Amino acid sequence: MFPNRTLCKASAFPVLTGKTVLDMGGYDGHMAKLALEHGARAATVVDSKQYAAYEGYNDKAMPTGVGFVESDILSYDGAADVVLCFD
Repeated sequence: MFPNRTLCKASAFPVLTGKTVLDMGGYDGHMAKLALEHGARAATVVDSKQYAAYEGYNDKAMPTGVGFVESDILSYDGAADVVLCFD
């Protein structure tokens, strides 16, 4: 049905026009960027960056327009209209 996992995940987006989006554990901000492209007013990634210790890790900049907060998700106290949490 969806040969591309990203497209499959994006198909699950609710109507995002004008909403704020929180991408929990968003790694590189790709899904948050897609949320912006689907009409979100703002998108923020909250991630602990535990993967930074992985071999071959490349610290990429967040896509333009995507906010980033380095935090454990259980410690984050921000609010959003829509929360994304993909594997």
